[in-house]
Amino acid sequence: MKKTSKILIYAIVFCCVLSACSDKPATVKVGSFNIWLNTLGGKLPPSQTAKVIEVSQTDIVGIQEGHIYEKDGIRHDHVPEIAESLGFHLFNQGEGRYILSRYPVVDSTASRYGVKIQVDKDKFCWMFNCHLYYIPYQPYQLNGIPYGDYPFIDTEEEAVRFANETRRKEVTLYQKEILKAMKEGYPVFLTGDFNEPSFLDWTQQAADAGIHKIKVEWPATRAFSEIGMNDSYRTIHPDEVSTPGYTWTPVPGEQEVLDRLDFVLYSGCEVTDSFITGESETTSDVVVSPYPSDHRMVTSCFKF
Repeated sequence: MKKTSKILIYAIVFCCVLSACSDKPATVKVGSFNIWLNTLGGKLPPSQTAKVIEVSQTDIVGIQEGHIYEKDGIRHDHVPEIAESLGFHLFNQGEGRYILSRYPVVDSTASRYGVKIQVDKDKFCWMFNCHLYYIPYQPYQLNGIPYGDYPFIDTEEEAVRFANETRRKEVTLYQKEILKAMKEGYPVFLTGDFNEPSFLDWTQQAADAGIHKIKVEWPATRAFSEIGMNDSYRTIHPDEVSTPGYTWTPVPGEQEVLDRLDFVLYSGCEVTDSFITGESETTSDVVVSPYPSDHRMVTSCFKF
């Protein structure tokens, strides 16, 4: 065989290998983590928050409550330090919201609600992160737990009305941005502390089991599902009674309603696993101790 023919064959084989690598599905772990005003209100070092992300092996994280806080008259913001320690890219959305990513951020929406991330040479995704308004908090209203100067309520209709009054404007803004990103045809993720439960959790079945007081069709998660955003944790764990997946809270008060308020929603890809990182084996799939937040972290694995 001539030398030039051998070179041609090697070149063809090399191109085929490159093509096969390009077609290989990307596997990405996406998480949502409310870090409670920079690590337990500042009571634990930022390395403990970084440890939660590291141990869970999460690749892209939506951070909430990464606010700067005052300590000894000095303003502290540990999220950049956390990102640097992990070797992650950092995008500051403002108002305590951040997106940390193992992969480079190549674009963002004008609102800074979301970023475009390059996962591989020709593989991209859009990552949105939110922290919906916290008060009034309807599970407390329904269970007679004082929290701000708001009335107690008894019915699903009242709960939905208060939830819409509190968060509907934010939800609508995110819907518009997400729908625009979906047009590019890449996977889209939405992480966040919704400060509102899921309509997939407060079902009649859960109410009959005594897990929740009544059935409530919570509007925020319902609105995102209507534009094609799926709940990754509930996709993998469809039984809301046997696997409630509580992310709220590792540090319950004297009166408390345990719930799932933190979500990884997705579109345009396949979810293969979803798990909770928290303070103990009884509450979580992955354990970090001491645990640095009042929210457990949820992480989901995707293939696209």
